[in-house]
Amino acid sequence: MRKTHWQHTVEGHKPSEMTLLITIARRSREGEEGLKVSEISRFMGLTPPTVTQLINSLEAKQMVERLPDANDRRVVRIRLTEQGGLLPAGQKNI
Repeated sequence: MRKTHWQHTVEGHKPSEMTLLITIARRSREGEEGLKVSEISRFMGLTPPTVTQLINSLEAKQMVERLPDANDRRVVRIRLTEQGGLLPAGQKNI
């Protein structure tokens, strides 16, 4: 996300949180379980611990949820909640 778009964030969310929400919205497929932290990290070019901190913040705001992976107990998947999916229409295309 370019710096020129940072002023277009939803009130109360940091630009990095908005970038994470947009990344999940754009990369997730209908009916998919969600994305792994490692996948999000790779898409955003951030370290997994940094992504985990952002997820913790957004989870506290009820924007994302953690789900156990159906096939691997070690994996946690991240998915937007209904509230997290309410991004302004223009934000998803940035």
